[in-house]
Amino acid sequence: MLAPVRDTHRLRITVNSKVTEQDEQVADLIERGRTIGTEEVPTDHRRAVGHLRRMAWTLDELLERLVAHQCLTEAP
Repeated sequence: MLAPVRDTHRLRITVNSKVTEQDEQVADLIERGRTIGTEEVPTDHRRAVGHLRRMAWTLDELLERLVAHQCLTEAP
């Protein structure tokens, strides 16, 4: 059974405001990530997995957009 996560360490990325002005999708993904991050992880296994998948998808999409804007670089 999946136990609810009580204490988590969160990675915070500071994004240059110019990027959010240039790419509305980046701003939307940041806001979505903040919203998901403030939600309590469900205790039901299926819902918890869905929550974590939404979080992972949002982070993946955001990282792709930041790499595209050269805010981050990919590892060689």
